Amino acid sequence: MKRWNDPSQPMDDEARWATARRLLHNDTLKPEDRLVGLLLLLYAQWPAAISRLTVDHIEETDGTVRICLGAVPVELPAPVAELALRQAEIRRSHAV
Repeated sequence: MKRWNDPSQPMDDEARWATARRLLHNDTLKPEDRLVGLLLLLYAQWPAAISRLTVDHIEETDGTVRICLGAVPVELPAPVAELALRQAEIRRSHAV
């Protein structure tokens, strides 16, 4: 059984931003893990909600990338948008 070594209490703002920066810029982490972590940290999405997202929730129009996390699509900033588009491309190229 693997021991849980991750945070056991809420993160303060400084820790949250440090983690977000690491997820944005650390290319050694898997892109899907980076995107999920950013959706959780920056957009307060529950893991269950993230797991239900499909490529249809990501849209690109005129260079602007949006993700539907609720009734109104949210515009993603460039680094997060790139991760979302990469994930959508990977998922579209594989069978269900």
